[in-house]
Amino acid sequence: MWWVYAPISTYLCDFASKGTIRDVKTNFCEHILNLPMKYHDSTAKGELISAVTNDTACLELIYDWSFFQVLHSAVGGIGGIAVMAAMDWRFAIIVILIGSISVFTASYFSKKLEKVGTALQDRLAKTSTDAYELVKAAKTIRVLNLYEVKTKNFNEVTKLEADLKLKSGKILSKMNAISAAISSISYIAILFIGALFIYFKLSDWGTIIALIGLKDATDMLFLECGQHMAGMQTNVAGVKRLFQITNTPKEKILREMSYAINKINNPVVVKDVSFSYDTGAAVLDKFNMNIENNKLTAVVGESGCGKSTLMKLMLGLYEPEAGSIIFNGSEKTTLKNIRSKTSYVPQDAMLFRGSVYDNIAFGNESAAKEEIINAAKLAGAHKFICNLENGYDTMLLDDGKSLSGGQKQRIAIARALAKNAEILLLDEITSSLDKDTEEQVLGTVKNISKTKAVMFITHRKDVIKWAERVVEMK
Repeated sequence: MWWVYAPISTYLCDFASKGTIRDVKTNFCEHILNLPMKYHDSTAKGELISAVTNDTACLELIYDWSFFQVLHSAVGGIGGIAVMAAMDWRFAIIVILIGSISVFTASYFSKKLEKVGTALQDRLAKTSTDAYELVKAAKTIRVLNLYEVKTKNFNEVTKLEADLKLKSGKILSKMNAISAAISSISYIAILFIGALFIYFKLSDWGTIIALIGLKDATDMLFLECGQHMAGMQTNVAGVKRLFQITNTPKEKILREMSYAINKINNPVVVKDVSFSYDTGAAVLDKFNMNIENNKLTAVVGESGCGKSTLMKLMLGLYEPEAGSIIFNGSEKTTLKNIRSKTSYVPQDAMLFRGSVYDNIAFGNESAAKEEIINAAKLAGAHKFICNLENGYDTMLLDDGKSLSGGQKQRIAIARALAKNAEILLLDEITSSLDKDTEEQVLGTVKNISKTKAVMFITHRKDVIKWAERVVEMK
């Protein structure tokens, strides 16, 4: 019945394995999205990409292959030892003692392989970071004529990666060669010990031949099992990196003393807020301001004065060290409730792979088509969207590269408006636009502020002419 059992068991194992790895990857990506903003700000994107690709692949190799090989060898070897012990426990003890040499050998090489594996996974993460930079900055590299420099640097990085892989291969080769030599010597030793057993009439030829015949089974425990465990150490290093990320605590629940939702006159009030990063220097020190309904509030200041930090605090991405941020309403103080009150447009508009319609609808996936189109109209995006090849169904390239900067910003504004939040937060959204496009976008923002509370942060004082209220940060 093996021809029936084998394919069924293989399918069931693959079904369980692939499903488990799928769940692991899904949960891991979800965990990354819920990590504190501090973690994302201090970790290279390439490292996280490497974790999602290389490190999860290490876990998959262990789960799909190495684990079963170790388990198969261990079960087979223990079974052989058990049969040998039942036939002659004295001979079994001697075989175990000789076999322990192989175990110590594998253990010695395992430590070396784990060390190389850790270095290799770190190097793969750096390679991913460099590759991400090459792809993202391809245009800049060409303009600055950095092609030869960057390709040379990347070649050096990949050479270091190849050297580590070669080093791992050399260690495995040495281990396998020494293990094979130990196996051959142990076979001769067992033959000699068997002869001594017969000579001193401790056993007979039939028993000794049967016991020697079980050596292949015992090798599964002492030789194969050790080799498989040692060989998986390079993948274990990747799994450890994976666990380092999964063990990083998720974004904390906001403290009641830092954030609150109360009945107040303004949509949001910032009261005596202080904050500093790890450098220790205070970015905000007892800062106060409020945003009023149906007005455009401009927050102006030089780079580094804390404008973007203020916005991150209002979005709950960071938490004030002192003071509080109070939102108008009657809901409970939770991250979800606080973020439901704000819509955000960053300096570099991030668009996702998919249609124009989908990108706007991401702001509110339950919104009707009419609401999405109205949001686009209010953002000044409807006209150019209709002129695209497939209108709202036009598929965007990565990060909307097929659109101009102004078009991307308008879609990002439309997405924020589709969310229909009380407060619209805009972070230097015109800094990379030309004068005419800037005027058009600011005109759109001014029009939006007639029905919403809008906060616009900028380092350019000529923009404040559009605002009813100006808060200057120093």
